[in-house]
Amino acid sequence: MQLPQAAVAFARTDEYDDYGYTLGDNIMCLQGHPEQPHRAMVNFLNTTDNLSPQEHARARHYIEAGEPDSHIWGEWMMRFFIN
Repeated sequence: MQLPQAAVAFARTDEYDDYGYTLGDNIMCLQGHPEQPHRAMVNFLNTTDNLSPQEHARARHYIEAGEPDSHIWGEWMMRFFIN
């Protein structure tokens, strides 16, 4: 996939070069789904380095407990828009 001009990639995987990117101050694009399987969520969390230790532990707890995690994704996305 070719990113739009001026887009800034912030996430990638072995399968997807541009898993997530921003475009300006108001657009964030993610390739994926909040209902990711356990393996994908663990891999994503392991490569995320912008969480506090408390947020990381909380996310790990939800992943390991098998509880729905869509609110975590929502919080991450809202943090982008607030910051």
